[in-house]
Amino acid sequence: MGPYLSSIAFLQTLRKGSEWHNAQAKKEGLEWPAYTSQVITVSSNAASIKLPIVNALYNVSKAAASHWSSMLSCILTDSSIRVNTLEPGLYPTDMTGASSTEPGTGHGVLKGTNGADIPAGRAGLPHEHAASVLYLSGRNSLFANGARLRVDGGAILKGAAT
Repeated sequence: MGPYLSSIAFLQTLRKGSEWHNAQAKKEGLEWPAYTSQVITVSSNAASIKLPIVNALYNVSKAAASHWSSMLSCILTDSSIRVNTLEPGLYPTDMTGASSTEPGTGHGVLKGTNGADIPAGRAGLPHEHAASVLYLSGRNSLFANGARLRVDGGAILKGAAT
């Protein structure tokens, strides 16, 4: 429900942002704006994994969030509002049982993969998750709309997935 309610609540603001960027582009004689408004849904690679991660409802809720994001990108096609989904894999969080915290940053630390079969051989690092968010929110992804960016170290390649 969160991605749905948040997206709907901010649609007017997102539209105004895109209108402003379009007007700026016209003033500067550009064919298209340098930025557009965007919704980024943070889901999980569990959206595509057939075996329960925490429990089956977790996977179902993440599949729903990812699918809502895909639907919203279709609904908003003509509005200059882009909609993309980030589907991270295993990162140290309270839910994944971070074993300790890094001195200096306070970021959670996992030993290895915390039991998950990840081809990268480890869980993701906080700066890697941040980099994927920065990519989606920056100019380099202006052509991305309706995309699902999975950043999971290849974990989904090792299990039953859709």
